[in-house]
Amino acid sequence: LTVANLGSDSAYQWYLNGAIISGAIGANYNATQNGLYSVIVYNINDCYAQSQTIHINTVGINDIIDNSSITISPNPTNDLVRIEGIHPNKIKILNMQGQIIKVVLQKNEISLSEIANGIYIMELFNEDGILILNKKIIKQ
Repeated sequence: LTVANLGSDSAYQWYLNGAIISGAIGANYNATQNGLYSVIVYNINDCYAQSQTIHINTVGINDIIDNSSITISPNPTNDLVRIEGIHPNKIKILNMQGQIIKVVLQKNEISLSEIANGIYIMELFNEDGILILNKKIIKQ
């Protein structure tokens, strides 16, 4: 998070969920947890202004899984596709128009035998409903 640096005559105090973040007194702050962030900027005349609150809910998403460790195979396929490297909470198959073709819950494989040959998008979601990977798959 960054607020305009108003010069050496300015002081900053960052807040998380309305509480002071100890030591967070610079123009920049690296959010370490999800929540509601704001900053108060003080000038040399002891005047101050408070920023609007910003809701941060993406801290740690990149830490959930290293997408490079996920394998989806075989691709192309004529039936069963297996997912390795993660146990997704939900798998969605979408056509190229974005329409949901199939949804499977808590499985590491999905059968595409009943869908027409073509190109599809497979989306994998974690237990919080966050999209962790989308991958083009080909049904032959």
